[in-house]
Amino acid sequence: NKYKNFINDAVNYVRKEPYIDNVFFAGFDKEKMKELTLIKVNAQMEKDISPWPVKFFYFEIKNNSIHIRKDL
Repeated sequence: NKYKNFINDAVNYVRKEPYIDNVFFAGFDKEKMKELTLIKVNAQMEKDISPWPVKFFYFEIKNNSIHIRKDL
């Protein structure tokens, strides 16, 4: 429950991205959580737009808000 609002914020961010059909996973990425609290969101892309059906988004929690990580 401590991170529920952060996860909801991450999902809402991804849903606003163009060409996203569906968000099918939102939670913590345990492999990358060594020193950071990372939220991972997996989304399905529109089939007519992208040859890759799934896009991964990573968010870091800093200063009581989420920040997208583009380097992961």
